[in-house]
Order: sequence, then C-alpha cells, then structure tokens
Amino acid sequence: TKDSSKGAIRNSTTTTSVEIVAGAPPAVAISGVDATTKYNVDAGQVQLTSDVTSANGIASTVWSAVGSDVAATFVSGGASKANISAISAIVSLSALTEGATYTLRLTATDSLGESSYSSVALTMNEAPSTGTVVVSPEKGFTLDTGFSFAAVNWVDEDLPMKYVFGTVPVSGS
Repeated sequence: TKDSSKGAIRNSTTTTSVEIVAGAPPAVAISGVDATTKYNVDAGQVQLTSDVTSANGIASTVWSAVGSDVAATFVSGGASKANISAISAIVSLSALTEGATYTLRLTATDSLGESSYSSVALTMNEAPSTGTVVVSPEKGFTLDTGFSFAAVNWVDEDLPMKYVFGTVPVSGS
C-alpha cells in the first residue's frame, strides 16, 4: 500500500508453520444438566452422563469442577477411569453454594496421549431475600380464628414467585 504522507510504498509479511498430525482427539459429549434450569440446594442430586468416542481407544477419563468453591463437588465419578466410553458422575446439590454457577468438565485422553474435554454449566438458585410474612390477626384460637397470610417485599430475579403457606407442629413451650 502507498503511504501518501511519506510518499513510499510499505509492505509487510509473516509466515507460520502448521503441523498436521493423523488422527483426532477423543470426542466428549455430556448430558444430564439443563443449562436453562436453576437447581435448588435441597433438590437432591444431579447425575451427569457422557459418551466418549475415540479411534485410538480411551486411556482415561476424569471429571472436574473448574474453579469450584467446594472441595468435594462430586459424590461419585470425580476419579480418573481407564478404558471407559460411558462415564457418569453424581453431584450432591446440597454441597453447592446458592447463587453460584459451576462448570463441570469431563476430560478424555486416548491411547496416543491426545485429549479433549466437554463442559456443562450447573447454576444454583438463590433464595428470595428481604421480604417478610405478615399474619393477621397475630393471635387466635385453633379451628375458630381465620388467619390471613401475606408475603410482602420479597426480592428475587426469578419471577413470578410462588408462595406456599402451611403449618408445622411445635413441640415443647
């Protein structure tokens, strides 16, 4: 190109080398987590399943939680497994932090040392905050007084919110 301010023609070149090797790393696919769903900590467990294929055989697979704030994210499946094409892992939701998103990864390595991975995001729901429950009247008699319950000023990013009111037996004083 010609630089009109200097009246000279300027050129630039670069080169690179690309090495093409035969074969391909393992293909890894994960299912079991819905990316559009927020999971509650009291919802039990989530089972992740996978399918790993490789033309060179599978030497190992290992589940990991990338940047997790929880030391033991997996109930089972976190350890490395050899020669397995379908591997599952179980995550205990009660061990996870409300409002956090976890990146769960399965890495597969073939017999030639080539590896690849697939990841899924597991998003934890955060409880509503700052609201109160108002009961009117404040005192009454069993099976005689009608009570009114109102949930007011609750804040949550997941709308609309649903409310469930009920009773629990209280023992002692």
